[in-house]
Amino acid sequence: MAVEVATRRGGSHERGGQRNSNLPHLAPRPTGPASGSLRRAAARPAETNGERDTTMAIVLYHHPFSRAANTVWMLEEVGVEYELKFVDIMAGDQKKEDVTKLNPMGKLPLLVDGGTVVTESAAIGLYLADRYAPGRLAPKLDDAARGTYFRWSLFAPSVIEPGSMAKASNWEFRAGSAGWGDYDQMIATMESAISGRDFVLGKEFSMADVIFGGTIAYMLDFKMLEPRPSFTGYAQRVKARPAYAKSEARNKAVMDERGLKMPGA
Repeated sequence: MAVEVATRRGGSHERGGQRNSNLPHLAPRPTGPASGSLRRAAARPAETNGERDTTMAIVLYHHPFSRAANTVWMLEEVGVEYELKFVDIMAGDQKKEDVTKLNPMGKLPLLVDGGTVVTESAAIGLYLADRYAPGRLAPKLDDAARGTYFRWSLFAPSVIEPGSMAKASNWEFRAGSAGWGDYDQMIATMESAISGRDFVLGKEFSMADVIFGGTIAYMLDFKMLEPRPSFTGYAQRVKARPAYAKSEARNKAVMDERGLKMPGA
């Protein structure tokens, strides 16, 4: 495994502004020009023995056909310096020791921030927002809006993904015994999260919209979700973010460099 490219700064600082064959990876929609340029940022430095260490960057173990593609959007929203370490999941490199020693599941995304290892896409987003963008991409600790923020952030991996997988695979199960419940109720609940508002917290964009909204946008792109007006309008709003466009270009640059083609394209 080789480091795919050197450091890169995430973008926008303005306010407001899981998979299997049946449920594909949250891969990028390959649009927009590739960008090979490097940009540096003043990421929040780590503290080492009372002194700030400005040399450590966040490292994301990455493949553009994995959920790590969406993590690039998270990093661009937060606006911190980061490196991408390419992992050839098509060759099974995610199961090799240099990955499994950090994540025994042998899966992406995998983020290393100094001495901290974070896995699971939603957990990475929540971690990044709390550490690097509190009050901007995450409600402050004493803000009751954190309840809504966590609710919809975790609804995506806990309910939408398994619920959609169960529907696509025709699983037989008792809805009352499954954490994702009934599919139609799941869809209605998803609509309730964004009905009458721009984002899940109202007019304020947050990391919850990268997690929850990113899932909806991806599923619409791959025709895995009925294109109801509430969903398509919300997807358009989250995809209008400058950081989203930067992440799409970043992922496409990796695809171009590695000669990768989207499965089915």
